[in-house]
Amino acid sequence: QDIVGIVSKRYGLQSLEDAVVQANLVSTLQQDTQEGYTVFAPSNAAFEGVDLSSLSEQELQDILTYHVLPTEVLSGDITEGSFETVNGATVEIAVTSEGAVTLTDQAGNTATVTTVDLDGTNGVVHIIDAVLSPTQ
Repeated sequence: QDIVGIVSKRYGLQSLEDAVVQANLVSTLQQDTQEGYTVFAPSNAAFEGVDLSSLSEQELQDILTYHVLPTEVLSGDITEGSFETVNGATVEIAVTSEGAVTLTDQAGNTATVTTVDLDGTNGVVHIIDAVLSPTQ
């Protein structure tokens, strides 16, 4: 399954699936690229209290593509540093000595990776516990 298929098969990612459909990103995330994608997928709980209805399609696309790296990175290959996302903004990734992975967005919010390596035909999905923002 591609990334969209992985997301749609997991009940805990229904809110993300709905947002991807609302933002017209389904075909984008189904594309096969040579490098693949890494999607840091916010769980349903991460979307609680986040009002997406007031956002324009472009704003929603900016937020969702901020959760995507333009290359496939499995959990064992995640390194610390600043990484450019598909929308062009950077996200900071940190790895603890115990192997826990956190992401810090441009606004200073932090998300923790809770599930790793949901591998698909065009990339990998890692589930996170917060929605990241590409703007300060």
